Amino acid sequence: MSPEFTSPAMDLYATIVLFASIICLAHLVFSKGRGVCGKKTWELSHWGIGGLDFCMILVFLYLLAFAAGALAVRLYSLLSGNQTAPPDHQYFLQAFSMHLAFLAGLTGLFFYYLKPKTIKLSPAKGGLLPLPFRSVYLLLAFIPVLAGVYHYWPLVLQTLNLPTEPQEVVLQVADMTSFPAILAVGFLVIVLVPISEELLFRGLIYRNLKAFFPGWWPAIMSSLIFAAMHFNWLSLLPLFLLGAWLCLSYEKTGNIFAPIIVHGLFNANTLMLLLLNEG
Repeated sequence: MSPEFTSPAMDLYATIVLFASIICLAHLVFSKGRGVCGKKTWELSHWGIGGLDFCMILVFLYLLAFAAGALAVRLYSLLSGNQTAPPDHQYFLQAFSMHLAFLAGLTGLFFYYLKPKTIKLSPAKGGLLPLPFRSVYLLLAFIPVLAGVYHYWPLVLQTLNLPTEPQEVVLQVADMTSFPAILAVGFLVIVLVPISEELLFRGLIYRNLKAFFPGWWPAIMSSLIFAAMHFNWLSLLPLFLLGAWLCLSYEKTGNIFAPIIVHGLFNANTLMLLLLNEG
């Protein structure tokens, strides 16, 4: 999700957030990550899933998600007297069902298939207050980078004659006027999507790629997959960088809830900008 700053209310909000983010970034740079984030990097270990099994698990998860999306659309048609769902309803119906399917499949994987292993999804305990505080700090520290990318990346795309249209969800939210619909979308992008995507891309893909690639290659590869799976040129580079930062957040805190919260706050910030723009 990538906003366009136009309205006075949105400009004021964006200015406040950017000012706070510059402070957090400066603190992060000069403190070298100490203090708020702690000195320790957990160096999360891989799951030990073999290459073939790993590929089969990913194929199963995506087949499960696409089947859930198709089933949801079909059920809507049957319950509405064989009427086709409007495009916006169909989009969010598929999104809800697919992410619920991802969440169900990943829950079964982590808590049943990987349960006998000694490796933990979150080796560190974050605490009720410290972990959300660290997550807000980590997101704010990264916003200046994202702001610069959002400014210059469209110019690069235009130079290369590549599409610069925003993601479909951004277009859908921009046209919404119903408060219940906004609440439903808010739950989707702030709660459901961050949980399912972080379990998939950081919890599963990033960590298991460590079994096959050294150094930062697992973060680079999982972030590239994360960005590419959104099927949008405009968000490709920003989401790639966000994915890498989420990997770093996971390593720095040792808790999967840190990237989940950072991801949720990122989406919440974008949703807020879009709603302020429409307001």
